[in-house]
Amino acid sequence: MDGRLNSQPREGVVVNAYKKYIKVLGCAYLLMAVFGFTSSAQAAEGVCYGDFDQDLDVDGSDLALFSDHFGRTDCVINDLSVVGEWEYSGGRNPRSFLNRHYQFDVVDESEVTINLRSNVEGATYLIDPIDIVIASIINQSLTRTLSPGTYTVVAATRYAGEKSSFELSVSGLVNNGLREVDSTTTEVTGNWARSGGRTKDSYRNRHYSLEIPTDSYLDILWESDIREYLYLVDSLGNTVAEGENNRFVQVEAGNYKIVAATYSAGETSNFKMTIVGQYENLQAIPSNTISKIGSWESSGGQDPQSPDNRHYDISVTEESMVDIMLVSNTSNYIYLLKESGLLVAQVSGNRLTSNVEPGNYRVVAATHFEGQSSAFELEIVGQVTE
Repeated sequence: MDGRLNSQPREGVVVNAYKKYIKVLGCAYLLMAVFGFTSSAQAAEGVCYGDFDQDLDVDGSDLALFSDHFGRTDCVINDLSVVGEWEYSGGRNPRSFLNRHYQFDVVDESEVTINLRSNVEGATYLIDPIDIVIASIINQSLTRTLSPGTYTVVAATRYAGEKSSFELSVSGLVNNGLREVDSTTTEVTGNWARSGGRTKDSYRNRHYSLEIPTDSYLDILWESDIREYLYLVDSLGNTVAEGENNRFVQVEAGNYKIVAATYSAGETSNFKMTIVGQYENLQAIPSNTISKIGSWESSGGQDPQSPDNRHYDISVTEESMVDIMLVSNTSNYIYLLKESGLLVAQVSGNRLTSNVEPGNYRVVAATHFEGQSSAFELEIVGQVTE
């Protein structure tokens, strides 16, 4: 026994002896395969488990390969595959998470082949380690010579909105499996009652907050019986994106608000909104509705101080829009005053909207002409309390 071995702790001696035992045992199994000592099941199937150099026999060259590589823990898997499905694909868009994104590692410069098989026309995208799309192909295999690094393959479809299963495979000097890139899908159901239309800040529309942890992309899908409208608003109140129908939006990291609106004001309907992407903490932003039923016997006309008009005191809890609707059988006039009596906003008609600071306010339900008599319904929507 040499001095180097003697200098090891006893635990090291045991470990080394165990490794030698495993190595000898492995070689024994290989020699059994070399000299034909296989099970009857293996022989019947013609399986050569020790043919490492793939020359259709098991001999000394296979034993040499086995010995050279025994004990490695960094072995390369040459053929990776995964089975997945699209519920509503993103079409030819490598950034949409309605498509499926997978990462794999190239361990040495080599030719890598990617195959996407499905019952629908597929589209394959390859994204390099610095997030640049370097290759794409429709309905065919994709082959490229790649340097070592982590790559992303996107399993997409030629046309958006496809629903199908698929099999994706990657062949080459690759390992660590096909790892799906994390994303989040949330279905939100809601309704509008006298919607706010294309008034972004109105709480007659539905508001949702969310956080984007890194620069990314969002898909927002709609289902509704009426013509809807969408706003994506950043933390400063700036509109990042807006429009009808399904939306695909590129976003920077930060806090955002989604406003589910309608094209025209006053709509009543249900909706379903599906949000897909890399985001966190999606929450509905609460609001309040104050409803009043009243009447004028002989109204005070366009005089916000007249006792013959109707006065309602409210509190606004945070800087936001107050949306006031007045419905009656006569011509309406609406005033919004500060607690001090200072005029904030007024309108001749049945709807007043105003962005206001937190504080106490008075809403005056009046008429365009003095001396009117009518029942009315008043509705105040926003971050408000009585």
